[in-house]
Amino acid sequence: MRGEFESYMPTLRNPRLIELNLPEDITSENAAQALVVQNSELNFKENETKQKFMFEDREKHKYLVIEVNSEIHKILDRKLKLGWHVCHSSDHVSVTRC
Repeated sequence: MRGEFESYMPTLRNPRLIELNLPEDITSENAAQALVVQNSELNFKENETKQKFMFEDREKHKYLVIEVNSEIHKILDRKLKLGWHVCHSSDHVSVTRC
């Protein structure tokens, strides 16, 4: 029963944010660019943010889930400008359910 074992360190995942109540003119194609252009004080770059998915609830409110790096997550004050709106954001935690 002597064998060799290999161990590995799991990689750290980037935090995810959910943007609440997006305006109607923001689509999945232009959301990442709108974040970078309209929030220039946060020094966003296109490669630092990754759009994961966008969805609507029953009342037709749109939500956007993005993945950011840890430095941007630390300085973010939970409000982002998108279109003519200031959208609130919070941490997005996906829970696996059996």
